[in-house]
Amino acid sequence: MIIAPRILSGLALTDARSSVWDAARLAGWTLEWTDEAFSGAVVTDASGSATFRFDEHARIVGIESANLNGA
Repeated sequence: MIIAPRILSGLALTDARSSVWDAARLAGWTLEWTDEAFSGAVVTDASGSATFRFDEHARIVGIESANLNGA
């Protein structure tokens, strides 16, 4: 999971929100939306989590990651 922000932030995505959802689904990661407006998503796997924040145009405007090992 800790490499996901680096991978996704380096791509030219036409719909970043859908791309994050699709990547999580295909990889078998857990995705939880932070609110009903889909302005953020927390994606988790066994190694950690990444929180993606989206603007009103579904573009990624922020990414925070956390390693479950505390590193």
